[in-house]
Amino acid sequence: MSTCPADDRSTKRRRIEPPLAKRDPEGYHEDGDCVVRAENTLFKLHGFFIKRDSSVLRGLLEGDSKGAAVEGTDHAPLNRQGDKAQDWRCYIRYRYATPNELLPGRFLSTALTHLISFSRFASGYDMKEWAVWPHGILAHLIRTHANVYTLQDFTSLFDFAHELHHELLREATVIAWMQQIVSGRLSSADAMQVGERLGDRGFLTALYEHVLREQLSIFSLEQNARGPAAALNPSNRVDLGLPPLHTQRILSAYSTLTRAWAQLRQTPPPLLQHPQCKVASAPVPAERHTTACLNAHVNLWRVTFASVDAMSIPWTANGMRQRLECVRNTLLKGQVPGDVFGGYCRYVPSFARDDFLMNCFASVPLTTRRYLFGDEAEDAAAVRL
Repeated sequence: MSTCPADDRSTKRRRIEPPLAKRDPEGYHEDGDCVVRAENTLFKLHGFFIKRDSSVLRGLLEGDSKGAAVEGTDHAPLNRQGDKAQDWRCYIRYRYATPNELLPGRFLSTALTHLISFSRFASGYDMKEWAVWPHGILAHLIRTHANVYTLQDFTSLFDFAHELHHELLREATVIAWMQQIVSGRLSSADAMQVGERLGDRGFLTALYEHVLREQLSIFSLEQNARGPAAALNPSNRVDLGLPPLHTQRILSAYSTLTRAWAQLRQTPPPLLQHPQCKVASAPVPAERHTTACLNAHVNLWRVTFASVDAMSIPWTANGMRQRLECVRNTLLKGQVPGDVFGGYCRYVPSFARDDFLMNCFASVPLTTRRYLFGDEAEDAAAVRL
Protein backbone atom coordinates (compact mmCIF):
# COMPACT_ATOMS: atom_id res chain seq x y z
CA MET A 1 0.00 0.00 0.00
CA SER A 2 1.50 3.25 -1.10
CA THR A 3 1.34 6.43 0.90
CA CYS A 4 1.28 9.91 -0.39
CA PRO A 5 4.15 12.12 0.65
CA ALA A 6 3.19 14.68 3.22
CA ASP A 7 2.41 18.10 1.91
CA ASP A 8 5.48 20.28 2.34
CA ARG A 9 3.27 23.20 3.24
CA SER A 10 1.80 21.28 6.19
CA THR A 11 5.21 20.38 7.58
CA LYS A 12 6.61 23.87 7.49
CA ARG A 13 6.18 25.91 10.62
CA ARG A 14 4.22 28.99 9.97
CA ARG A 15 5.91 32.04 11.35
CA ILE A 16 3.69 33.85 13.81
CA GLU A 17 4.08 37.54 13.30
CA PRO A 18 3.56 39.71 16.33
CA PRO A 19 0.37 41.75 16.12
CA LEU A 20 0.80 45.20 14.74
CA ALA A 21 0.76 47.92 17.34
CA LYS A 22 -1.58 50.84 16.91
CA ARG A 23 -1.08 54.37 18.04
CA ASP A 24 -3.21 55.30 21.01
CA PRO A 25 -5.59 58.10 19.98
CA GLU A 26 -5.25 59.78 23.37
CA GLY A 27 -1.72 59.00 24.51
CA TYR A 28 0.25 59.51 21.33
CA HIS A 29 1.72 63.02 21.30
CA GLU A 30 3.30 63.78 17.94
CA ASP A 31 5.77 66.25 19.47
CA GLY A 32 7.01 63.66 21.99
CA ASP A 33 10.43 62.07 21.81
CA CYS A 34 9.81 58.70 23.48
CA VAL A 35 7.69 55.84 22.15
CA VAL A 36 6.46 53.14 24.51
CA ARG A 37 4.64 49.95 23.63
CA ALA A 38 2.25 48.30 26.10
CA GLU A 39 0.22 45.37 24.88
CA ASN A 40 -0.52 46.27 21.25
CA THR A 41 -0.69 50.01 21.77
CA LEU A 42 1.91 52.67 21.07
CA PHE A 43 2.25 55.73 23.27
CA LYS A 44 4.40 58.73 22.57
CA LEU A 45 5.31 61.29 25.18
CA HIS A 46 8.17 63.46 26.30
CA GLY A 47 10.95 61.45 27.85
CA PHE A 48 11.66 64.28 30.28
CA PHE A 49 8.51 63.43 32.22
CA ILE A 50 9.35 59.75 32.47
CA LYS A 51 12.93 60.38 33.55
CA ARG A 52 11.83 62.80 36.22
CA ASP A 53 9.00 60.63 37.57
CA SER A 54 10.65 57.20 37.56
CA SER A 55 14.22 56.18 38.30
CA VAL A 56 13.42 52.76 36.86
CA LEU A 57 12.32 54.08 33.48
CA ARG A 58 15.09 56.67 33.50
CA GLY A 59 17.63 53.87 33.57
CA LEU A 60 15.95 52.18 30.61
CA LEU A 61 15.74 55.36 28.56
CA GLU A 62 19.31 56.45 29.18
CA GLY A 63 20.58 53.35 27.37
CA ASP A 64 22.36 50.10 28.06
CA SER A 65 25.92 49.58 29.24
CA LYS A 66 27.25 50.40 25.75
CA GLY A 67 25.46 53.70 25.73
CA ALA A 68 22.96 52.69 23.06
CA ALA A 69 19.70 54.53 23.48
CA VAL A 70 16.64 52.42 24.14
CA GLU A 71 14.01 55.01 23.37
CA GLY A 72 12.97 55.10 19.74
CA THR A 73 10.29 55.33 17.12
CA ASP A 74 7.24 53.31 16.27
CA HIS A 75 9.53 50.65 14.83
CA ALA A 76 11.81 50.49 17.88
CA PRO A 77 9.71 51.47 20.91
CA LEU A 78 10.45 50.94 24.58
CA ASN A 79 8.68 47.60 24.80
CA ARG A 80 7.05 47.15 28.22
CA GLN A 81 5.67 43.65 28.11
CA GLY A 82 3.36 42.91 31.01
CA ASP A 83 2.18 46.50 31.40
CA LYS A 84 -1.45 47.31 30.74
CA ALA A 85 -2.13 49.81 28.00
CA GLN A 86 -4.76 51.38 30.23
CA ASP A 87 -2.17 52.14 32.91
CA TRP A 88 0.06 53.98 30.44
CA ARG A 89 -2.97 55.77 29.06
CA CYS A 90 -3.90 56.95 32.56
CA TYR A 91 -0.32 58.00 33.33
CA ILE A 92 -0.06 60.12 30.18
CA ARG A 93 -3.53 61.57 30.72
CA TYR A 94 -2.76 62.60 34.29
CA ARG A 95 0.79 63.71 33.46
CA TYR A 96 -0.41 66.16 30.81
CA ALA A 97 -3.47 67.31 32.79
CA THR A 98 -3.78 70.69 34.46
CA PRO A 99 -3.98 70.87 38.28
CA ASN A 100 -7.66 71.72 38.03
CA GLU A 101 -8.32 68.55 36.06
CA LEU A 102 -6.79 66.45 38.84
CA LEU A 103 -9.14 67.65 41.57
CA PRO A 104 -11.18 64.86 43.24
CA GLY A 105 -14.49 66.29 42.06
CA ARG A 106 -13.46 65.97 38.41
CA PHE A 107 -13.33 62.18 38.51
CA LEU A 108 -16.31 60.02 37.61
CA SER A 109 -17.30 56.93 39.54
CA THR A 110 -15.98 54.76 36.71
CA ALA A 111 -12.42 55.89 37.45
CA LEU A 112 -12.19 53.69 40.57
CA THR A 113 -10.70 50.57 39.00
CA HIS A 114 -8.43 52.59 36.71
CA LEU A 115 -7.00 54.52 39.65
CA ILE A 116 -6.33 51.36 41.64
CA SER A 117 -4.51 49.80 38.70
CA PHE A 118 -2.63 53.02 37.97
CA SER A 119 -1.45 53.34 41.57
CA ARG A 120 -0.01 49.81 41.41
CA PHE A 121 1.59 50.64 38.07
CA ALA A 122 3.19 53.82 39.45
CA SER A 123 4.42 52.00 42.52
CA GLY A 124 6.05 49.33 40.36
CA TYR A 125 8.03 52.00 38.50
CA ASP A 126 8.96 53.81 41.72
CA MET A 127 6.85 56.86 40.84
CA LYS A 128 6.42 57.81 44.46
CA GLU A 129 4.25 60.90 43.97
CA TRP A 130 2.02 59.29 41.37
CA ALA A 131 1.67 56.11 43.42
CA VAL A 132 0.32 58.02 46.44
CA TRP A 133 -1.77 60.65 44.64
CA PRO A 134 -4.70 58.32 43.72
CA HIS A 135 -5.35 57.37 47.36
CA GLY A 136 -7.16 60.61 48.17
CA ILE A 137 -9.16 60.40 44.96
CA LEU A 138 -10.18 56.84 45.77
CA ALA A 139 -11.35 57.81 49.26
CA HIS A 140 -13.39 60.65 47.74
CA LEU A 141 -14.97 58.36 45.15
CA ILE A 142 -15.98 55.70 47.67
CA ARG A 143 -17.58 58.33 49.89
CA THR A 144 -19.53 60.09 47.14
CA HIS A 145 -20.41 57.25 44.75
CA ALA A 146 -20.84 54.28 47.09
CA ASN A 147 -24.42 53.71 45.93
CA VAL A 148 -23.29 52.76 42.40
CA TYR A 149 -20.38 50.51 43.26
CA THR A 150 -20.70 46.74 43.13
CA LEU A 151 -19.38 44.05 45.44
CA GLN A 152 -16.43 43.64 43.09
CA ASP A 153 -15.64 47.37 43.31
CA PHE A 154 -15.70 47.36 47.11
CA THR A 155 -13.64 44.17 47.22
CA SER A 156 -11.02 45.58 44.87
CA LEU A 157 -10.65 48.77 46.89
CA PHE A 158 -10.62 46.89 50.20
CA ASP A 159 -7.91 44.54 48.92
CA PHE A 160 -5.93 47.55 47.73
CA ALA A 161 -6.21 49.33 51.09
CA HIS A 162 -4.98 46.18 52.86
CA GLU A 163 -2.18 45.78 50.36
CA LEU A 164 -0.96 49.29 51.19
CA HIS A 165 -1.76 49.06 54.93
CA HIS A 166 -3.60 52.33 54.30
CA GLU A 167 -5.85 52.73 57.35
CA LEU A 168 -7.66 55.89 56.20
CA LEU A 169 -8.57 54.35 52.85
CA ARG A 170 -9.62 51.14 54.58
CA GLU A 171 -11.80 53.06 57.03
CA ALA A 172 -13.46 55.06 54.25
CA THR A 173 -14.19 51.81 52.41
CA VAL A 174 -15.63 50.13 55.52
CA ILE A 175 -17.94 53.07 56.27
CA ALA A 176 -19.23 53.27 52.70
CA TRP A 177 -19.60 49.49 52.45
CA MET A 178 -21.51 49.26 55.72
CA GLN A 179 -23.89 51.98 54.54
CA GLN A 180 -24.74 49.93 51.48
CA ILE A 181 -25.19 46.79 53.57
CA VAL A 182 -27.47 48.55 56.06
CA SER A 183 -29.56 49.90 53.18
CA GLY A 184 -29.96 46.34 51.89
CA ARG A 185 -28.27 46.96 48.54
CA LEU A 186 -25.28 44.72 49.28
CA SER A 187 -25.02 41.46 51.21
CA SER A 188 -23.38 41.18 54.61
CA ALA A 189 -22.56 37.52 53.89
CA ASP A 190 -20.47 38.46 50.84
CA ALA A 191 -18.66 41.13 52.85
CA MET A 192 -17.93 38.60 55.61
CA GLN A 193 -16.15 36.36 53.11
CA VAL A 194 -13.88 39.26 52.16
CA GLY A 195 -13.26 40.23 55.78
CA GLU A 196 -12.44 36.64 56.73
CA ARG A 197 -10.06 36.23 53.77
CA LEU A 198 -8.15 39.36 54.78
CA GLY A 199 -8.35 38.64 58.50
CA ASP A 200 -9.93 42.05 59.13
CA ARG A 201 -11.59 41.53 62.49
CA GLY A 202 -12.61 45.15 62.82
CA PHE A 203 -14.67 44.86 59.65
CA LEU A 204 -16.09 41.50 60.72
CA THR A 205 -17.09 42.95 64.08
CA ALA A 206 -19.00 45.77 62.36
CA LEU A 207 -20.75 43.22 60.14
CA TYR A 208 -21.63 40.97 63.07
CA GLU A 209 -23.02 43.90 65.04
CA HIS A 210 -25.15 44.82 62.02
CA VAL A 211 -26.60 41.31 61.98
CA LEU A 212 -27.27 41.54 65.71
CA ARG A 213 -29.20 44.77 65.15
CA GLU A 214 -31.19 43.18 62.35
CA GLN A 215 -32.12 40.24 64.54
CA LEU A 216 -33.04 42.34 67.57
CA SER A 217 -36.77 42.07 66.95
CA ILE A 218 -36.50 38.29 66.47
CA PHE A 219 -34.41 37.63 69.55
CA SER A 220 -36.02 40.25 71.78
CA LEU A 221 -36.24 39.25 75.42
CA GLU A 222 -39.90 40.27 75.52
CA GLN A 223 -40.71 37.79 72.74
CA ASN A 224 -38.97 34.87 74.41
CA ALA A 225 -40.79 33.53 77.43
CA ARG A 226 -37.94 31.23 78.39
CA GLY A 227 -35.73 34.14 79.41
CA PRO A 228 -32.60 35.72 77.97
CA ALA A 229 -30.30 32.85 78.88
CA ALA A 230 -32.22 30.51 76.56
CA ALA A 231 -33.20 33.14 74.01
CA LEU A 232 -30.26 32.57 71.73
CA ASN A 233 -28.15 29.72 73.01
CA PRO A 234 -25.38 28.75 70.55
CA SER A 235 -26.44 25.11 70.97
CA ASN A 236 -29.84 25.90 69.50
CA ARG A 237 -30.21 25.85 65.73
CA VAL A 238 -30.66 29.37 64.49
CA ASP A 239 -30.52 30.16 60.78
CA LEU A 240 -29.09 33.60 60.07
CA GLY A 241 -28.48 32.80 56.42
CA LEU A 242 -24.73 32.89 56.99
CA PRO A 243 -21.90 30.33 56.88
CA PRO A 244 -21.68 28.32 60.15
CA LEU A 245 -18.44 30.03 61.23
CA HIS A 246 -19.98 33.50 61.21
CA THR A 247 -23.26 32.30 62.72
CA GLN A 248 -21.40 30.68 65.61
CA ARG A 249 -19.45 33.85 66.33
CA ILE A 250 -22.57 36.02 66.29
CA LEU A 251 -24.53 33.69 68.54
CA SER A 252 -21.58 33.41 70.89
CA ALA A 253 -21.49 37.17 71.40
CA TYR A 254 -25.26 37.38 71.79
CA SER A 255 -25.37 34.53 74.26
CA THR A 256 -22.56 35.94 76.40
CA LEU A 257 -24.13 39.38 76.58
CA THR A 258 -27.70 38.26 77.24
CA ARG A 259 -26.60 35.82 79.94
CA ALA A 260 -24.65 38.58 81.65
CA TRP A 261 -27.65 40.91 81.45
CA ALA A 262 -29.96 38.24 82.89
CA GLN A 263 -27.56 37.67 85.76
CA LEU A 264 -27.37 41.37 86.49
CA ARG A 265 -31.18 41.63 86.40
CA GLN A 266 -31.40 39.04 89.17
CA THR A 267 -28.60 40.56 91.24
CA PRO A 268 -29.42 44.03 92.53
CA PRO A 269 -26.62 45.89 94.31
CA PRO A 270 -26.26 45.62 98.08
CA LEU A 271 -28.40 48.07 100.01
CA LEU A 272 -27.04 49.46 103.27
CA GLN A 273 -29.43 50.68 105.92
CA HIS A 274 -29.57 54.45 106.18
CA PRO A 275 -29.03 55.90 109.73
CA GLN A 276 -32.39 57.70 109.62
CA CYS A 277 -34.04 54.41 108.69
CA LYS A 278 -32.59 52.84 111.85
CA VAL A 279 -34.08 55.61 113.97
CA ALA A 280 -37.46 55.53 112.28
CA SER A 281 -37.60 51.73 112.44
CA ALA A 282 -36.92 51.39 116.17
CA PRO A 283 -37.39 49.23 118.13
CA VAL A 284 -37.06 46.46 115.52
CA PRO A 285 -35.00 48.18 112.76
CA ALA A 286 -33.54 45.10 111.07
CA GLU A 287 -36.89 43.40 110.41
CA ARG A 288 -38.62 46.53 109.11
CA HIS A 289 -35.62 47.41 106.93
CA THR A 290 -35.81 43.95 105.37
CA THR A 291 -39.55 43.93 104.75
CA ALA A 292 -39.88 47.52 103.53
CA CYS A 293 -36.65 49.06 102.24
CA LEU A 294 -35.16 45.97 100.63
CA ASN A 295 -38.43 44.99 98.98
CA ALA A 296 -38.76 48.50 97.55
CA HIS A 297 -35.15 48.34 96.38
CA VAL A 298 -35.69 45.02 94.56
CA ASN A 299 -38.92 46.32 93.04
CA LEU A 300 -37.19 49.46 91.71
CA TRP A 301 -34.38 47.33 90.26
CA ARG A 302 -36.96 45.15 88.48
CA VAL A 303 -38.91 48.12 87.11
CA THR A 304 -35.68 49.77 85.97
CA PHE A 305 -34.65 46.74 83.95
CA ALA A 306 -38.11 46.40 82.44
CA SER A 307 -37.92 49.98 81.16
CA VAL A 308 -34.46 49.41 79.68
CA ASP A 309 -35.50 46.12 78.05
CA ALA A 310 -38.26 47.98 76.23
CA MET A 311 -35.62 50.05 74.40
CA SER A 312 -34.29 48.94 71.00
CA ILE A 313 -30.65 48.57 72.01
CA PRO A 314 -28.59 45.97 70.11
CA TRP A 315 -26.78 43.16 71.87
CA THR A 316 -23.27 44.44 71.33
CA ALA A 317 -20.59 45.60 73.72
CA ASN A 318 -21.49 49.20 73.02
CA GLY A 319 -25.16 48.31 73.42
CA MET A 320 -24.41 46.77 76.81
CA ARG A 321 -22.75 49.98 77.92
CA GLN A 322 -25.80 51.91 76.73
CA ARG A 323 -28.04 49.64 78.77
CA LEU A 324 -25.94 50.16 81.89
CA GLU A 325 -26.03 53.92 81.33
CA CYS A 326 -29.84 53.78 81.09
CA VAL A 327 -29.97 51.83 84.36
CA ARG A 328 -27.77 54.44 86.00
CA ASN A 329 -29.89 57.35 84.77
CA THR A 330 -33.15 55.66 85.77
CA LEU A 331 -31.89 54.95 89.29
CA LEU A 332 -30.61 58.50 89.70
CA LYS A 333 -34.01 59.89 88.77
CA GLY A 334 -36.14 57.18 90.37
CA GLN A 335 -37.71 57.22 93.80
CA VAL A 336 -38.26 54.29 96.13
CA PRO A 337 -42.01 53.77 96.61
CA GLY A 338 -43.13 55.48 99.81
CA ASP A 339 -43.53 53.45 102.94
CA VAL A 340 -44.13 54.06 106.60
CA PHE A 341 -40.39 54.38 107.21
CA GLY A 342 -39.90 57.28 104.79
CA GLY A 343 -37.89 55.36 102.13
CA TYR A 344 -34.51 56.49 103.36
CA CYS A 345 -32.66 53.45 102.00
CA ARG A 346 -31.94 53.27 98.31
CA TYR A 347 -29.02 52.64 96.01
CA VAL A 348 -27.67 55.82 94.36
CA PRO A 349 -25.06 55.21 91.63
CA SER A 350 -21.81 57.12 91.87
CA PHE A 351 -18.55 57.41 89.95
CA ALA A 352 -16.49 55.85 92.72
CA ARG A 353 -14.29 52.94 91.69
CA ASP A 354 -15.99 50.58 94.11
CA ASP A 355 -19.48 51.53 92.94
CA PHE A 356 -21.57 48.57 91.80
CA LEU A 357 -22.43 49.93 88.34
CA MET A 358 -18.93 51.31 87.82
CA ASN A 359 -17.60 47.78 88.25
CA CYS A 360 -20.15 46.62 85.68
CA PHE A 361 -18.98 49.29 83.22
CA ALA A 362 -15.38 48.26 83.75
CA SER A 363 -16.27 44.66 82.93
CA VAL A 364 -17.58 45.48 79.45
CA PRO A 365 -14.92 45.76 76.70
CA LEU A 366 -14.97 48.64 74.27
CA THR A 367 -15.94 46.45 71.30
CA THR A 368 -17.82 43.22 70.70
CA ARG A 369 -14.67 41.68 69.24
CA ARG A 370 -13.77 40.04 72.54
CA TYR A 371 -16.96 37.97 72.51
CA LEU A 372 -16.67 37.12 68.81
CA PHE A 373 -13.11 35.85 68.57
CA GLY A 374 -12.11 35.05 72.17
CA ASP A 375 -8.61 36.51 71.85
CA GLU A 376 -6.09 37.09 74.61
CA ALA A 377 -7.80 34.97 77.21
CA GLU A 378 -10.90 37.06 76.79
CA ASP A 379 -13.17 34.27 77.88
CA ALA A 380 -11.79 34.76 81.38
CA ALA A 381 -12.25 38.51 81.06
CA ALA A 382 -15.85 38.28 79.84
CA VAL A 383 -18.50 40.45 81.42
CA ARG A 384 -18.38 40.06 85.17
CA LEU A 385 -21.84 41.29 86.02
